[in-house]
Amino acid sequence: EAYEKAGQIDPLNDELLFQTGVTLSKLGRFEEAATTLEQCCDVRPDHPFAWYELAYCFDLLGELDTSLNCYDRQLEIDPFSSNSWYNRGIVLNRLERFDDAIASYDMSLALHDDFASAWFNRGNALAVLGRFEEAVESYKLVLELESDDAVTHCSIASAYGEIDDPALSEKHFRESLAINPDYVEAWYGLGCCMETQADHKEAIRCFEEAIRINGDDPDVWYAKADCEY
Repeated sequence: EAYEKAGQIDPLNDELLFQTGVTLSKLGRFEEAATTLEQCCDVRPDHPFAWYELAYCFDLLGELDTSLNCYDRQLEIDPFSSNSWYNRGIVLNRLERFDDAIASYDMSLALHDDFASAWFNRGNALAVLGRFEEAVESYKLVLELESDDAVTHCSIASAYGEIDDPALSEKHFRESLAINPDYVEAWYGLGCCMETQADHKEAIRCFEEAIRINGDDPDVWYAKADCEY
C-alpha cells in the first residue's frame, strides 16, 4: 500500500517501480509485478536488475518467449551475470531448445564454475539429447561440489544404464539410496538395472521397496509384474 501511494505521487521513479514489482512478485502477484516492472523498464531501459526480475515473472506466468527476450535484454546490460545465463538456460530447456540451453549453461559456468545447479541442468539437457557420456561428466562435477546428492547419483546411474554399463549403473543407484533410502526413483531404477542383469529376486525386492514408499506409481507395479511373469 505504501509503494502504491508513493507511486501515485511519483509515477516515474524507476527505483520505486522496481521495488514495487519485486514486492508483488514475492507475494505471488506475478501479472501485477510484470506490469509494474515493464513500467520500470520503460522509464529506465538500462535498469541493472529490472529485466531480470521481469524475465522471472514471465517465466512463472508461462510466457517463455517473452521471458527469454527479457533475459537477453538483461544480458545486454550485464553480460557477466552467471544467474542470468543460468536462468536463460532453464527457459531454453523448457522451450525444448536443448542445444541452446547447454550453451547458456556453459556461459554461466564460464563465469561461476562451482555452480552445481548449472552443471546438473547441463547434464539433464545432454541426457535428453542422448549424449549420455557427456551427461555423466557433467553430473560428476556436481558430485565434486555436492558429494551427498542422491538425485545426482540417480541421474548418473540412469545415464550409465543408457550406455549399457549396468555395473556402474547399479553402483550409483545404491549410492543414491545410501544417501536417501526412501528415494522411489532410485529403487525403481535399481530394480530395472537388476532385471537387466537377470537378478530377478533382487529386482522384485527393489520394486517392492519402491511400492512400500509409494504404492501409487503404476510403472513400478508393471515392472514388478513383468519381473514375476
